[in-house]
Amino acid sequence: MNIGIFEYNWGKIIGGSHMYTGVSAETLSREHDVTILHQYDQVPNDYMAEFLEIDLSRVRFQKIRSIEGTARVPRTHNPITRFRSTVEEHAGLSKDFEFFLGNFGFHVPPFNHSPRGVLQMDFPFKSYEWFHDFGQSAGRGISPTEMAKRLYNRHVWRERFASYHRILANSQFTRTWLKRRWFIDSTVVYPPSRDGIVPQAKGSTILGVARFVPDKKADILVEAFRAICDRGLEGWRLVLAGGLDTDWEGAVPYVEELKQRAAGYPIDLRMDVPGPELRELFQTAAIFWHAKGYGVDPDVNPEHMEHFGIVVVEAMAAGCVPFIFAGGGQREIVRHGIDGFHWGDPRELSDRTSELIHDQRRRGEMSVASVQRAAAYNKRAFVKSFREALADLLPSRDTLPRAVDSANADNVVIGHSSTKLHSSI
Repeated sequence: MNIGIFEYNWGKIIGGSHMYTGVSAETLSREHDVTILHQYDQVPNDYMAEFLEIDLSRVRFQKIRSIEGTARVPRTHNPITRFRSTVEEHAGLSKDFEFFLGNFGFHVPPFNHSPRGVLQMDFPFKSYEWFHDFGQSAGRGISPTEMAKRLYNRHVWRERFASYHRILANSQFTRTWLKRRWFIDSTVVYPPSRDGIVPQAKGSTILGVARFVPDKKADILVEAFRAICDRGLEGWRLVLAGGLDTDWEGAVPYVEELKQRAAGYPIDLRMDVPGPELRELFQTAAIFWHAKGYGVDPDVNPEHMEHFGIVVVEAMAAGCVPFIFAGGGQREIVRHGIDGFHWGDPRELSDRTSELIHDQRRRGEMSVASVQRAAAYNKRAFVKSFREALADLLPSRDTLPRAVDSANADNVVIGHSSTKLHSSI
């Protein structure tokens, strides 16, 4: 089968959604012809594969024009003409593939033109009302023209998502907000973590891994660790590792401010850490901290919460005891008091961490529990869930060529019928 996969930011940055896309491509390429469509090439494809530790040797890559610069929707008051043009917008992405998997990042996806279309959603960053005014209070004296416009937008929205045969969400948290903001149903398939991350001898290190942007709250972690040190903690260090977004003009000043706050304390800030070094940090750290979502009103700005948190899973696979902010999709991973802790404010983070540092026995027990918990989100678990979610959209095992290696047969997605998903609004 000819399969196309589009990831909005592939080749631009590396994040959790790229692991999802990459492992999907790796899995499908064992039995099908797979092409990854990408708009950017700042990050080479071979580096993407190396960093994510996936095998994309059987995958083709095709550079395409930016989808934001290819809109062809005319300015017309004729609803039929406008609808047809909207449907055809970006048709070239999916029309030539028998199966199409698309992740459009923070944007509203275009119509699917493949006979088997799957949409993978990171999060609905904007509400339906942000894109269209339907759903808001009409008020008194609304004109027939305005009402017609609202009804038209409603129809286009419904049909846009109905063109996909399955919509995948990366967590129950995301699934809830897809229904609440975009009025669409979805199936949860949790993202995969990298294979081969195993515990090693643990040092006296607390690790945080995230891009150096304010949204990730590195400053909160620095202040929390300073507080522990000020109480007399010795022999421990905090390592914050992550990418530096050079496209953001505030990146360098933000990091400089972090360095000033960290001065005089055993705090290391490490930028753009290579994959092998990052793996070693995971495997030798004893505790993992994560702060995204702190200070955010989850009912107003849920997009600023952690939507799932693959980095938390990888830390747990390495035997780190995680301390995660009690919000977003991370709560689906970490079970409070069993394989990690939830925290609500920096003082609680400092206090609970200090207690665990001084309770070596419990720290060891929770480390073992975290490794066991992480297994529920590894690549094998992802392939199984991915296969089950798409069982009716890809060829059955019996219809695949006999040349398929039996060692890979377990990764084949089974099923043969196709049914479109109809969203409700």
